Amino acid sequence: MMTLDLNRIIGIHGVNIAQIFMSRILILGSTGMLGTMVSRYFLDLEDYDVALTTRAPGQESNESYIFKFDASVDEMDSLIQKVNPDYVINCIGIIKPEIDEANQQSISNAININSYFPLQLSNNAEVHKFKYIQIGTDCVFSGNTGNYVESSFQDAEDVYGKSKIGGEVVHNYKKVVRASIVGPEIGEGKSLLNWFLSQEKNEINGFKDHLWNGITTLNFAKIAHGMIKSDTFSQNHQHLIPKDIVSKFTLLEYFKNYFDIDIKINEINSDKSVNRTLNTENIEFNNLLWMNAGYDHVPTIEENIKELAESDISKGILS
Repeated sequence: MMTLDLNRIIGIHGVNIAQIFMSRILILGSTGMLGTMVSRYFLDLEDYDVALTTRAPGQESNESYIFKFDASVDEMDSLIQKVNPDYVINCIGIIKPEIDEANQQSISNAININSYFPLQLSNNAEVHKFKYIQIGTDCVFSGNTGNYVESSFQDAEDVYGKSKIGGEVVHNYKKVVRASIVGPEIGEGKSLLNWFLSQEKNEINGFKDHLWNGITTLNFAKIAHGMIKSDTFSQNHQHLIPKDIVSKFTLLEYFKNYFDIDIKINEINSDKSVNRTLNTENIEFNNLLWMNAGYDHVPTIEENIKELAESDISKGILS
């Protein structure tokens, strides 16, 4: 579609010239919760030359922009030389539900993908001079106190959180945007949203003593786009926070209301309260990220869930 539009306006030679100057974006991991949203969002844009990776059997296609890549076995440098990106967005990661802490191989795999792979990617960014966006997680913190800022001590108590600490090390050409994320997945999925949607007509519990101030995968895609479009990079961590904080019970209520799910949610206390809420020492940069992403104000969590539910991309993922 992009080429046809340019061809009609400026001719085939103009197309060739325009494509030379288009930023080339490589999205690593296009089939997980984050990667699915980010890849579909960027493919809908007409301003970039987008390449994706997948490791899922059968996901390869004849499309020239899709590359088979398994971060656990394949050579990163070879992929980078093929694509020659200006920007890389890393959506590859082993999430908490996929880690068996009683299994050493599972632990090793988590460390390899969540710690060593981002470090390898940082080194490639240094060599090949591309800019690299890494999603961070609130799970590098224990959740015992909350209100964590960028300089707070990272006191994760589980393998997932500890493995993510290694992958979030500051490096030249790399920007770590730390946030907790929710969003739709293809198929059954393992995320909070997909689990919730599978519980329709059931009765579930929502914890009022688990506090949250994360973002959606659509928010992150738009934030990444804004960073690339405005070249808003700095070599440090940035906590990305919305306007407010909610309980997990309230978050589930937002899911119920905006995804229109028939379900009963009981508001209860858990066995252990959890508060991994983030704050930031760089509130102006936080606000700038939201503005560059196209928001005219820092949105509330409810506004973000409403936007996610109404998004055509979300509907396509869940269909």
